[in-house]
Amino acid sequence: MRIKYIIDYKGYGDIYQLINTRNGECLDITKEEVKDYFDESTTYFSVRADVSLNSEEQVEVPSQRHDW
Repeated sequence: MRIKYIIDYKGYGDIYQLINTRNGECLDITKEEVKDYFDESTTYFSVRADVSLNSEEQVEVPSQRHDW
């Protein structure tokens, strides 16, 4: 198996980098666009990208603290 694409997470938002290993081209892509590469056996996902893609969306939970 030869790696054709590398996908890495940029660390903020839903911006990822798609790197073409054949010509060195580097593009910013969205999380939705990353999903197009899931089925390709020639795509390598970095650890950061893998964790980001498999994480649940985080939301702020209001405090339930009561001062008695």
